Amino acid sequence: MSEYTTPTELLASGEDVDDIVAESPDYVPYELLTPTSPGVDYISKTREIFVAHKVSKNKVPFLSIELRVTELENQNGEKITLGRPIRTWINTLQFGQKNRPGTTSSASEYLQEAGFSPKELSGDALVEALAESVATPMKAIVGWTNMTKKIAEGVYTEEFAKTADFNKGTKEAPVYVSNFEKDGETVKAKHRIVAFRRL
Repeated sequence: MSEYTTPTELLASGEDVDDIVAESPDYVPYELLTPTSPGVDYISKTREIFVAHKVSKNKVPFLSIELRVTELENQNGEKITLGRPIRTWINTLQFGQKNRPGTTSSASEYLQEAGFSPKELSGDALVEALAESVATPMKAIVGWTNMTKKIAEGVYTEEFAKTADFNKGTKEAPVYVSNFEKDGETVKAKHRIVAFRRL
């Protein structure tokens, strides 16, 4: 006699199936890396770089740079092949920092962490340094923000959430949850690379 029966017959049999679940409450149906935290680290051995020469609203020429990561290593040396590349954008637009004379840029910060001296780089040398940096192993600081929604072609809602918004524990002993409620809506987490750091 077969051990299988129809769902209706199983229900009618009175068998106790109350403890059987198809999915855990904390399952996330998409790729979501745990944020960098005590005991959780990631290394980007290589990355792809794409560059666009643009002009700002203030008529300042600058380089917009996309860093694309398709693979990481965790703190145990295990490779993590990403189903979707993590994209991070930096640029050469200058900004000042409190109590620091002069200006810098997100591209300068990245290159410094990759072992270059940004003060010595401009023009072709700057572009060449970006090309060389792809093979420099770096620590990838992974954080979370909110998933965005498409409003119109090329227009999406803003990223406003920070990693700490998803932490129900403490900074020293984080307990991350993949979503939280805000203004009556569920805010879902997505991972991103917050920064690259020198190994």
